[in-house]
Amino acid sequence: MICFFYEAGPCGYELYRFIVSQSHQCIVVAPSLIPKNPGDKVKTDKRDADQLVHLLRAGELTSVYVPNAEDEAIRDLSRARKDAVLVMKSARQRLKSFYFDITIVLMAQLIGLKNTCVG
Repeated sequence: MICFFYEAGPCGYELYRFIVSQSHQCIVVAPSLIPKNPGDKVKTDKRDADQLVHLLRAGELTSVYVPNAEDEAIRDLSRARKDAVLVMKSARQRLKSFYFDITIVLMAQLIGLKNTCVG
């Protein structure tokens, strides 16, 4: 039996679901959970692959939970909502700042008009 494994990334878990649907074993590993040697600074695909195979055979890789498609969709939706709320707060702050600046300008113009009318 073939065992697939890969580092989790920003692309989601569709590759995992496809491999499992083909009746193969698949492990998704978090990059932060991969043991690293302190002096190992050079990163290449070949070195990373060799290291991952060695760690898999030694049983030192920890898999992460892979959510089902519905859970992943809900997670994506909640993240999108959070981002939209932050954008809305930022826009509200910019609008308030704009109104404040306009108010200062209008007040200065009114004061200037009053001074010219009096004098």
